[in-house]
Amino acid sequence: MASFYAYLWLREDRTPYYAGKGCGNRAFIKGIGHRQYPPEDRSRILIFPTVSEAAAFALERALIRFFGRKDRSAGCLRNVTNGGEGISGYKHRPEARMRMAQSRIGNTCGVGSVRSDEFKQNLSALHQGRKWSADAIAKRVATRRARGGFALSAESRAKESLTKFLKTVAWG
Repeated sequence: MASFYAYLWLREDRTPYYAGKGCGNRAFIKGIGHRQYPPEDRSRILIFPTVSEAAAFALERALIRFFGRKDRSAGCLRNVTNGGEGISGYKHRPEARMRMAQSRIGNTCGVGSVRSDEFKQNLSALHQGRKWSADAIAKRVATRRARGGFALSAESRAKESLTKFLKTVAWG
């Protein structure tokens, strides 16, 4: 059973700038479509555990009401809604998942794209003559040695394997 909570992200001066509801590690990551980022220092994230998801939504609304929204010139929070809405645990239908997978074919991010010979030559020419500074080389070598060379950890291998599996099987 998931444990739900409300949370506040705090600025360096300890004033809140975002209130939300979550479960798991939601308070520590940026949400999809959100304009706000969590603070890097985790001590600036306040968690308020609740007994249910409904209670977490109610607490989120109360926090937003208490601190006020900046877009309404009524407070310090950057929230764009009054809170309490959301579709936790929503599962897309298989047809929708297939449409999303099909839309990703062609890889609009450029990862795995086929590049022309002309593009490759231009990219090569751009990097010709660039030199790493002695400090940069020393840092790279030290990091590589600290990590044990290029060998991947068992955890990294498992993540890579899972990612490849999901890309080939789950998303077509």
